[in-house]
Amino acid sequence: MGREPLDPPETLLGPLQRGLGRGYLAATRGGVGEHALLHCILHDPRWDPQLEERASYYAELAIELRLAVDPLAPAIREGGPAGSGGLAADVSMEMAVRGRADALEALRAELRHEGWLLALDALARAEWQYGRTLLEPQDVRFLDRRAYRAGPVLWR
Repeated sequence: MGREPLDPPETLLGPLQRGLGRGYLAATRGGVGEHALLHCILHDPRWDPQLEERASYYAELAIELRLAVDPLAPAIREGGPAGSGGLAADVSMEMAVRGRADALEALRAELRHEGWLLALDALARAEWQYGRTLLEPQDVRFLDRRAYRAGPVLWR
């Protein structure tokens, strides 16, 4: 989050980090967009995630590029809400809302790992933002023990 300097706007990575349409177009044309997009998701370029929304932009591009969701899981598992794990969880949720079943399964799988709080937050927010229920009853039952041990959950 604002830790790394942004690449110059003339590069492929620069416009993607800034969420510009020309970055989207360049990523779909160049054949190297997957690597640059993954870099943006795993190294959150936003200065303030509360003011800058990139998840839907990155999710749409990820779907267009057929980006695999497997590299996002470690970021969700290891990251905190203020780090890149939050962006990876949000991008996965946006992909799931847009029909990517593998993204939904990856988020549900994270409920059973260390990134459970980020995954739960993303899945619950999908219902609030889009009116789509992505959490299944078995997901919630599994979380009862973890939520009890973690204390109160503070939603964004």
